[in-house]
Amino acid sequence: MAGYCLGGCSSRQHRTADGRVSVSVEKRFSVASGPVRQRAFPGLTRLGDGTLLVLYREGNNHWKTDDSVVKVTHSSDEGTTWSEPETILQEPGWGAGAHHGPLQLPDGRVLAPAQCVRHVEKGQRGNLEFRVFNLRSDDRGRTWTRREIRPQTGWVWQNQYGRLVEIDGMLWQGGGARKEGEDYWRVGYFVSHDNGETWPEWCMIAQHLQDERDIGELRNGRLLSMIRSGEETYRSYSTDRGKTWSPAEKLDLFGQCPSLLMLASGHILFAYRQVRPNAQVGIGMALSGDDGTTWTETEPLYVSPTNSRDCAYPSMILDGEDHVLAAYYTTFVDGNSDIELARLRVETGL
Repeated sequence: MAGYCLGGCSSRQHRTADGRVSVSVEKRFSVASGPVRQRAFPGLTRLGDGTLLVLYREGNNHWKTDDSVVKVTHSSDEGTTWSEPETILQEPGWGAGAHHGPLQLPDGRVLAPAQCVRHVEKGQRGNLEFRVFNLRSDDRGRTWTRREIRPQTGWVWQNQYGRLVEIDGMLWQGGGARKEGEDYWRVGYFVSHDNGETWPEWCMIAQHLQDERDIGELRNGRLLSMIRSGEETYRSYSTDRGKTWSPAEKLDLFGQCPSLLMLASGHILFAYRQVRPNAQVGIGMALSGDDGTTWTETEPLYVSPTNSRDCAYPSMILDGEDHVLAAYYTTFVDGNSDIELARLRVETGL
């Protein structure tokens, strides 16, 4: 059973020039480890009874062979110890994976995005085939069923990255897409009007960008999406609750696998794989106090010991007014990586 405070629990802190912001790592815990495997792409949420739940992908490598599975583990003591991971999605001949994204609905059901991938002969669809799922649990993450979100005619669906969000009675689940015959991707999300029973719609945020995006709701009701494209980070806003989105703007942030969290103070915490040239690869963090207009980078949450990019994919939740929990995966070295959890203290308005 995983669960212990890892080395380096002493705080690492950063303040802006005027001293208004402080971010520190208070503790790190092991969530999932063991025999040599790649454990990656965690999704973290807290259930209504206080239980922490993490889904993640486990396989032999980084999507090179079609044999990975999705596992789930729970903690009832604030991340100190975790249950033995259980497999909840496995398809013979396919590689299964989950990402940042679980959500518990008001009726208690837990939903989570997942996908299956397999290598096929090169052709019009490229050399990968994808299936997108919505996983669901009615018993607080102990057992799971699934809904497959099938491609609409004329589209090739690629990914499902980003936390599930509930907006005005609708559920949104991430989904990158490409039309048949086109050589560029579109970033957007599937829409459900019946609590995840069906997913008849797909809405676009931007095109000519890649498929990883996260969405957060600002204090004034606007929506903010942070989008990965290659090594760059883009930003887009919606002022009409997702009906339309502003043209994507490139930011001075070099981040992949974006993870957004709205803090009680009104600040936005942004975590991502840091790939800025000449910076240490790992998990970067940035804070914004003006609804995402400007960003201040902080000390990293995690630094890769080998400077490898095969790490990160943070998934964050609030833990009280001034604390945050972040799950991520460690650097894939010698055929192995683990899932860890960090408890952060975030202070604003000092």
